[in-house]
Amino acid sequence: MLGAVAVLLLTGSDSFAGAAKGQGEALAGAFQARFELIDANNDGKVTRAEYVEFHSKQAGKRFDQVDKDKKGYVTKEEVKEAVEKAATKMQKNKQKWLEKKQQMQEQQQAE
Repeated sequence: MLGAVAVLLLTGSDSFAGAAKGQGEALAGAFQARFELIDANNDGKVTRAEYVEFHSKQAGKRFDQVDKDKKGYVTKEEVKEAVEKAATKMQKNKQKWLEKKQQMQEQQQAE
């Protein structure tokens, strides 16, 4: 996404610069929200323990998503299915981004 922000800033168009600024603000907001999620005691600092605990919980959730039959272990087939599902989701997101980029380029050419 940072690449997209850089591209938008380099276009020279005020409308694109405004969009890039909005994306930059969105990134900053997302960073702040994630930091606050990890900072369990809300002291404005993320300790090693908070970081490890947060990511351990996230890893557990991801494992549970892959372990569909809830046997406490995953098979190669379950992992393969999860990877394929993630790849499909990433491809869809990439396609949406490319479509949005195309729309923005078309708007720029129309100006």
